[in-house]
Amino acid sequence: RKRPSEVKHAQKESFLAREISQFLIRIIQDDPRLAGLYVNRVRLSPDKGTCLVYIHTSAGPEDFEKKFQYLVLYKPSIRAS
Repeated sequence: RKRPSEVKHAQKESFLAREISQFLIRIIQDDPRLAGLYVNRVRLSPDKGTCLVYIHTSAGPEDFEKKFQYLVLYKPSIRAS
């Protein structure tokens, strides 16, 4: 049985995953070079101070590396949201 704090933590991760996914969709609409990327998983640190976002593409690692150079240009926007 999960403790209430674990449930809250999982809910927060789920919320962040949805929000970041929606944000990524808007970025892809503005920059089609990033098409095919999606949020695979979100992990929130125990103190909720750091959020690790796993982004994936089904086209393989080479495609991800190519798109990553454009994705990092949006880092300030992603951090602000």
